[in-house]
Amino acid sequence: MTAAPTPDTQRSSTDPRLLATIVAVAAGAAAAALHHVTGMFWGDLGAYRAGAVAAGAGELYQAVHHTPDGTALGFTYPPFAALLLRPFAVAGHLHIVAGIKLTPLIFVGYLVLTGRWRAAGIAVAAFAATIGLGFAWRPADSARFWSGGLLDTTRVTGDPRTILNQSLSGAVTRIADDPQPGLAWLIVAALAGAAGMAVAVAYHRAGDELAAVLACAATGLLISPVSWHHHWVWWVPALLLLARHAREHRDRGATITAMVVWVTLVASTSWVLASPGGWDLRFTGLGLVYSNLYVLLALTGLGAAAWRLYRDRSAAADDRRYAVARVHS
Repeated sequence: MTAAPTPDTQRSSTDPRLLATIVAVAAGAAAAALHHVTGMFWGDLGAYRAGAVAAGAGELYQAVHHTPDGTALGFTYPPFAALLLRPFAVAGHLHIVAGIKLTPLIFVGYLVLTGRWRAAGIAVAAFAATIGLGFAWRPADSARFWSGGLLDTTRVTGDPRTILNQSLSGAVTRIADDPQPGLAWLIVAALAGAAGMAVAVAYHRAGDELAAVLACAATGLLISPVSWHHHWVWWVPALLLLARHAREHRDRGATITAMVVWVTLVASTSWVLASPGGWDLRFTGLGLVYSNLYVLLALTGLGAAAWRLYRDRSAAADDRRYAVARVHS
């Protein structure tokens, strides 16, 4: 005789992929409705489209999209990104995302460090193909971009100190109140990059791939010269991971942490008023904490993840020593 399903077993039978799909569709519908009513919040897409249109007129890097609040967004991406939005463009495999937005390149390093050479080779080959297509379509613009334009932060933001730039580079410029981060940023980024990737690889070897991917993503956003606040969408799966851990292990600490992170993210929503209000560059005292919330959260998260891994390994080692001692006693 089969026992009737309990509420707990009914909840656990819910397909997380179905739930994620429902949430994604609902969020997309809400974003589309909000954009239709206000004309705002899809500025990046407007910049991509402006680049695609300008490319037809022969002035790719002169393209500018003006948002309803008066912000001017230039086309700052590889030529291949504009090609994709041309009427004759054909979308390709996921591995080409680095040819559109360079930040995902950090995951190629992650694949190499975790020994997945074939996947890394495919990603590199696909990325190289996007560069080749860009040169075939727009040779002058491609040469301009890849010969140094991609490292020029002024093409992305007029001043990297803006609060909307939530990277280590932005944090260093705000703390020093100097738009040129210089050697200090390179040193900090190198240390953070090495430590963050070490955490990612360690979690991969421990079998926790989601935590590994989140650590890699956070590291990439921290060390990027410019990481806009909306690039940190990785907070969503990170919060879900915390919530799952809190529920499965009845961990009150994880619950409190998730709540603190959520409140911090809500507090950061006022950043969207910064640039139009003209108060997005200079901060002192607690203002420096407020203006670097995502950077501080990411660094704290990576540190906590490393400590958790160390603690779990130490506990496992103690258990093995105890088991061996009992066998020989």
